[in-house]
Amino acid sequence: APVANAYLWTYDSRENRKMTIEDIPIPKLDGSDIEDLTNLVRTYIQYRHEWLANPFEEVKAEENCRQLLNKIDAVILHAYELPPRLERQLLDCFCGYQRPGPVEFTEYYPRSFKPFIPWHLYTSGVLERAAAGATLRRLCVIDDPIVTNALSNME
Repeated sequence: APVANAYLWTYDSRENRKMTIEDIPIPKLDGSDIEDLTNLVRTYIQYRHEWLANPFEEVKAEENCRQLLNKIDAVILHAYELPPRLERQLLDCFCGYQRPGPVEFTEYYPRSFKPFIPWHLYTSGVLERAAAGATLRRLCVIDDPIVTNALSNME
């Protein structure tokens, strides 16, 4: 998780001594968080096995795994209850560095994204659902001639 990696980098950049690892701040996860993490990790393992079994679906499988890693990080980061600005600064520290593992992962937020939105909200789909285009797709088209006439007569 990002907090643990940042902690190790900050306090013990040459080697990860046992004492330093034992001092990593661990968030308090409630039962719901633990259940979510368990399900996300199991799903990640399933997708990773599918990816290895069917390399022809690599792009789709990698994207599925990337999304799951994002969700796992989101659950853990949310439990730390960091202020949004601090959480963003933390995640931006990893920009440009390849995350270990098979998934291409060199940044959390896109470089052009400037707001301080917590990672759990950014990855939740709330922003996409709140976008103007998505909102317009959810609205009903009113094609009643009486309503149209009344609206066209309004100043």
